[in-house]
Amino acid sequence: MAAKRENDARGNAPTPPVRLSLAAASREFVVPLATLHAKLTSTGTKCGADKRFSIKQVYEALIPDHRKGYNEEKQRLMREQADRIALENEATRGAMIAKADVYEGFAPIFEHIRRVIMGSKLTDDEKDQIFAELRRFNEGDLFKKRHDDADAEPSGVR
Repeated sequence: MAAKRENDARGNAPTPPVRLSLAAASREFVVPLATLHAKLTSTGTKCGADKRFSIKQVYEALIPDHRKGYNEEKQRLMREQADRIALENEATRGAMIAKADVYEGFAPIFEHIRRVIMGSKLTDDEKDQIFAELRRFNEGDLFKKRHDDADAEPSGVR
């Protein structure tokens, strides 16, 4: 006489877990036999006495740390995003130059312009006009975007 099975809470007879041979698991999970064997071996998964594997064993071998994988991937993505933002910030900081450094860098140019004007054959009034025009220059004008007056010539100089 066959052994009597106990019914589960809903009155259904329990079914034995599905077990697959290595070849059947390879076909079911569409993984080359050698790859599946290597994954099962590397995770230390052993077949049962029936020389078969449970679906859970095959799944866990193919997708190691499947429960932790999502959170680890999410953390990796967050680290990558933080690294990208840090690199962008470094680039931005590198692009910002102190005003004193700009003036120091342009000082030789300004001095050369002054010498050229002073050594020119212009009258003293004309030289004074040029220097007055240069003094009216506003450093904020360097950073303004020109939209409407894009074709306009500033003070006859381009």
